Amino acid sequence: MANNDTGINERYQWYYRKQGGDRYFEFGPFTWEKIFVMYMKGELAGDTEVRCSEFPWAPLTAFLPGRRFNVKIQAATALHLLRSGFQRLADRRHRERNLMIVALCLIALYFVVHNVIFPRPKPVTFPQTQELFPGSSSAPGRSASFKTRPSAGTHPLQEDLTSSEVLRLTNVTRSEHGIPELKESFLLNAVAVDRARDMFEKQYFDHVSPTGEKAADIAQKVGYRYKMIGENIAAGAFITNQKIINGWMQSPGHRKNLLSGQFEEIGVAVVKGRLEGDETWIAVQVFGRQSPAVREEK
Repeated sequence: MANNDTGINERYQWYYRKQGGDRYFEFGPFTWEKIFVMYMKGELAGDTEVRCSEFPWAPLTAFLPGRRFNVKIQAATALHLLRSGFQRLADRRHRERNLMIVALCLIALYFVVHNVIFPRPKPVTFPQTQELFPGSSSAPGRSASFKTRPSAGTHPLQEDLTSSEVLRLTNVTRSEHGIPELKESFLLNAVAVDRARDMFEKQYFDHVSPTGEKAADIAQKVGYRYKMIGENIAAGAFITNQKIINGWMQSPGHRKNLLSGQFEEIGVAVVKGRLEGDETWIAVQVFGRQSPAVREEK
C-alpha cells in the first residue's frame, strides 16, 4: 500500500512495511520526522522495517541518531538531494525555484557534515587524578575520574542507567580486548554505592571525601581484604550506559583501570541525585584483587 503521488516533495521518501500473512504491505511516503514521531508514540516498533529512497529495508532503530547506518543514510540522502537540485537547475522554466532548492541542499549538506559526520566534541573535563591509594604497601591501587556537563530535560532516547548493565558492558569491553572478565563482588558493590551516595550527601566529586575517606578506607570497613584496589568515577547526564563506558575508555587513566589484567573483581554503582544544583548521574567502578589467605604455621 503506497502513495504514488509524483508531485510530492523529495523529503517525503520514507516508507515502512508490515507483514500480513505471506505478504508485505508498504506504507508511505513520509518525512523522517513523521516516522520518528510514530516511533516515539509507539505506533511503530524498533524492529519495524523502514527504508529511505532506494536504500534497502532495515530496522527502524538502525536509523536513529548516533547509529553508524544512520550517518551513512543522512550523508547519502544529502548528496542525493544535492544532485537532484543541480539536475533541476538545468530546467530554465523554474530557474529561480531550482536555485532555492540547490541552496537548501547545500545547507542540508553543511549540517550533515558538521553535525553528523564530523560533529564538534561535547565539552568533557578530565581532572588529573592519577593518584595512588595508600592501600597495602606491596601493591597500591589507581583511581581516575571524569565529569560531563549536565543537560536540561530528558532525551527521547534516554536509557535506564543501571549498575548491572555497566558491569556487563565493562566485561564485554574487556573480552573484546582479550582480557579476562571481572567477577562481581558484593563487598565492592557496597563500597561503590557508599562512594556515590557520599558524593551526593557531601556535594563533591573526587576520589577523596571532604573527611579524607577513600574507596580503600571503605573497603577495609566492609571487610574486603585487598592486595590491589582501584576506582573509576564519572558524573554527568548520560543518555546510555555505553556512554559511561565510552567516556572511561577515552581517558588513559580510566582505560588503564578498566582493562587492567591485575584486577580480578569489581563493584559498580550508578546513582542519580543533585550535585551542585543539577540533576546528575554518578557512576562508580571499584576494582579489586584480594590478598591470599594467611596460612598459620604449625
